[in-house]
Amino acid sequence: MSAKRPSSKKQDARAKKQKQWEQEDKTIKNFWAKAPYIKAILRRRGCILPFYDHLDSYADEFRRIADAARAEYPSLLGVHEVDDAIFSDNEKNWPKLGYGDLQRIVFGIEDGVSDYDTVSADVNLRGSMSAFLDPDGSLRSVILIQQSVKASVRHREYKYAMKIASLFHEIGHVQDLERGLNFDVPERRLRIVEAEVFAHLFALEQMAQRNLAESLDILVRGLRDAIPQDGYLSEVAKTVLERSPTYQLVKWQKVISARLTPDEEAMLGPKGIEAIRS
Repeated sequence: MSAKRPSSKKQDARAKKQKQWEQEDKTIKNFWAKAPYIKAILRRRGCILPFYDHLDSYADEFRRIADAARAEYPSLLGVHEVDDAIFSDNEKNWPKLGYGDLQRIVFGIEDGVSDYDTVSADVNLRGSMSAFLDPDGSLRSVILIQQSVKASVRHREYKYAMKIASLFHEIGHVQDLERGLNFDVPERRLRIVEAEVFAHLFALEQMAQRNLAESLDILVRGLRDAIPQDGYLSEVAKTVLERSPTYQLVKWQKVISARLTPDEEAMLGPKGIEAIRS
């Protein structure tokens, strides 16, 4: 019996996705080829940034952020990117992830937030922070980030710009947990609305400090899109945008748009000039 062939419709959709990925990959590689020359000019002009959108790698930055968080927060045991099955039903998978000896802390939430579980399963920025007690009774935490994201983009670099927003949000929960601001570990109670507001504000501030403009914009757009919805998400989004300052991140594209000076051209050489202008 011959294998069933995919329909022409599925083949067309697959080809379209592949073409989009190839176009995105070409754009990214073009940015990375120009990056050393553009950064040299930017730094010469005083534009020294912790992260240059599109010139630096979002995937690499994600890993740096995760590593730094594990070093900074004593409770944080790990940051894991997991598939949909593990993310959706992580309770039975904690032993597979190496946390079988931990006792998970289940928090009760305040009244009037009955839609928390349902709406959180339908967003495109998906992460979770779980709290535990280890055998010695010490507080521990683990962050899960869903590998797949709902997005119009295909390339992993663009998707990691979204995952960074999720990661910082969950790191915000870890900070909140360790400080006991909205997580009451002894009483097993959680002020969920304030906890979500705190995590969003933390994420926005951290992304602004690192000049992660793409990731910050993604989160801000998501919050604005949530406002027309009823219930928990709308309340959180409104509160976050009311409390958040307006961040003005540096757009390096505006800095590089000025004409090269003779000294800059001499520094770059013909190869660098061609790379920047291509």
